[in-house]
Parts: sequence; C-alpha cells; structure tokens
Amino acid sequence: MKWTVDEDFPIIQRADKSAGLNWIFDVADVVKFLETKASRNAATALVGDLGADGIGIEEAKRRKAVAESVLAELNVDQTLGTVVLISDALEQVASEYSALRNALQNIASKVSVDLTGLDKEYEIQKIIDAAILDALSTLQAVGD
Repeated sequence: MKWTVDEDFPIIQRADKSAGLNWIFDVADVVKFLETKASRNAATALVGDLGADGIGIEEAKRRKAVAESVLAELNVDQTLGTVVLISDALEQVASEYSALRNALQNIASKVSVDLTGLDKEYEIQKIIDAAILDALSTLQAVGD
C-alpha cells in the first residue's frame, strides 16, 4: 500500500533517504486524522458540499426557488385582494374598536334626556336599543 501524505497530515519527522531519516508519526494523531478525514468524506458523499448553514448547495438553491415562488404568489394574492397584511388588518380592527368603545361610552349621556319621564319599560328599551345599534354602526362590514 502506497501512502500519500496530505498537507495537514500529522507528521513529526519527514523521511529523507540521503540524510538517513525515517518517517516518524504520532499514531494517536494519525488515527484521529484518518477518522476525521473518513467522516468528512462520508458526509460529503451523502449530502454533497456543504454551505454555511450545513445544507447542501443544491438544497439551498431548491429552498430559495420555493421561497421566491411563495413570495410571488403572495404578492399576486395581495394585489387581487384575496389576502391582506396582518399589520393592515390589525390597524383596521384597532381603529374600529376605538370608535365602537367611544360610541358605547357615550350612550348614557346621549339617551339620558330622552329617558327622562319615561316609565314604560318597552319605551326605555326601544331608545337604548336604538342608541346601541347606532354605536354598532361604527363597525364596517367586510369589504367596505
């Protein structure tokens, strides 16, 4: 078996026939080196050359293509109005909640004069129900 010595092969002393020197190795370092090299070779055979995050270059390209495709579809859906940004929806809901809260808090002062002197329950309920429906009208229907 012929050995070829890699650049990073652990050598204590190189052989030199003219000087009468033999190869000298630390067997433990050589075994560690060979195990590391074998595991690297096996990993490369299984997954190919690895990128920065440990995935193969082909897998990284595939993932990038999938992500770009998904983004393109989302942009089309957003343009068509079939999806909305979460931030836009949250802004709309917060605005409507605020308007509804203010309208509901103002019901008592709005109807108190109209309720003065009334003693029939159905008349009182009718005025309060109308004020509540008016407050609820601050909410927009979907698509408005």
